[in-house]
Amino acid sequence: LKEVTARGKYWAERSAQLVPGGAGDGALSVYYAMVEDDPARALAYAQNEVRALPNDANGYNRVGGNLGSFGRIAEAIAAFEHALILDPLNYRVLANRIEPYARLRRLPKFEAAAARSLEFGGKNVNRAEILEDRMLLTGRLPARYIGLPGRPRWNRGVATGAGPAAPWEALHVSKGRE
Repeated sequence: LKEVTARGKYWAERSAQLVPGGAGDGALSVYYAMVEDDPARALAYAQNEVRALPNDANGYNRVGGNLGSFGRIAEAIAAFEHALILDPLNYRVLANRIEPYARLRRLPKFEAAAARSLEFGGKNVNRAEILEDRMLLTGRLPARYIGLPGRPRWNRGVATGAGPAAPWEALHVSKGRE
């Protein structure tokens, strides 16, 4: 694991050297969010990326994800919405803006975001995650849960354990982890 981590950091830093600002800072943002679990540094690099590439939706997506790590959910949604102005069909942004609406308990916005993600995300959409977030938001179980695997729970970009095998287990598994 140390070797993989070291190589990840090397390539993120190398990207930053080859493409100063912009995409290089985006690579460092991903590294610090996913490997080092350092959301403050990840956010700083994502904000640098946005300053360097203000018309790139991916930077705003990273800013939104990192703001969510600090509980700055309304700001995260604003970053995701700005990313969608730049790239309305970016499936990562469409997927990433679903959970913040659930965290703020905005059911109509959550449902609209989930529907748009499902419409344009195709096979890239984690339907189990949407069902879990809906169940946590509404307390209602879906009528059917066929063929949807469990998923890892993510906290600041780091897997915190196996996800629920079914949505009714989501509430029990998630308690104490958010």
